Amino acid sequence: MRKTTSVLFIYFGVILCTLLLRIAFSLGFGSGSLMDSGDIWTLIVQVLIFGIMPFTLYFITNKHGKFLDIPVIFEEFGFKKPKGTHMLLTLPITILMLFCSICIVTIWSLFLGMFGYSRASTSTDYYNVGILFKELVFTAFLPGFFEEFTHRGLLFAGLKEGKKKGILLIVITSLFFALMHQNIYQTVYTFVDGMVMGLVTYYSGSIICGMMVHMLNNGLNVLEDYLYQKTTWFETAYDKVYDFFTGTFWGYIIAVLIFTLCVVAIIFMLDRMRKDAKAKGMLLEQSNGEGSYTIADKVLISGIIIVGVIATAFSLAWGIMR
Repeated sequence: MRKTTSVLFIYFGVILCTLLLRIAFSLGFGSGSLMDSGDIWTLIVQVLIFGIMPFTLYFITNKHGKFLDIPVIFEEFGFKKPKGTHMLLTLPITILMLFCSICIVTIWSLFLGMFGYSRASTSTDYYNVGILFKELVFTAFLPGFFEEFTHRGLLFAGLKEGKKKGILLIVITSLFFALMHQNIYQTVYTFVDGMVMGLVTYYSGSIICGMMVHMLNNGLNVLEDYLYQKTTWFETAYDKVYDFFTGTFWGYIIAVLIFTLCVVAIIFMLDRMRKDAKAKGMLLEQSNGEGSYTIADKVLISGIIIVGVIATAFSLAWGIMR
């Protein structure tokens, strides 16, 4: 079996396991344990389903029969030392992404609300500083590592051999990333974030840069929630700024301008990385290969999308009926 097809089979299994686990947790699995069910969910999904499972299956199906091949697999997954300037660009890209994501989430929430959708509250109670560190691990580090390991590691390793144009690789993996969350509330901003993290990984040639953006993005969100709960000045300032942007005419205008500037700045920094990659001949557009997806590949891609769309649509229906 060619690498592209085997990787798509592996990822299809990852998505099915995620969906089945989600159903099991909705029926009460994990609720009677000593750990919070959300923490158990995160550990199983991130470490087992997005980590151990795809790595093991890739090891078995791609003729890596020796443990000495493990470093080769990590290299195929993009674990390479990135250029220093690319690492430095991850922080401003992440900060700009964070503002753009807030804008996208706000607009998307208003749109969903028009259909009667309401989101279940999932806020964390930071009753001590230990919860902050736990959330940084469970919300920032684990997803930042293992979700990138699967989407910009496993999928990149397989799909880049199946298509000549790199941008299609980014779009497909970003769509998979968005639908993987199986939550209508997260679909749009995770697709956009996935595009940015995919481009960062693609242009830098290293999954480490994509992981850094993912971890920083999630970590800043955790820190924002913590400061909002624990510091009155931050809560007051945040509410005033948010109300100004969402409740006044000039607030809308300024928000649109800032959003536009953020997008332009992100594009500028990504283009700088693209020029470095092009100069080194790292872009798939410069490859001599004429690879294309087979019928089996297209069937698997369609199946993955269909499963994700059905699960996401169910979350929409559930949010409307709630």
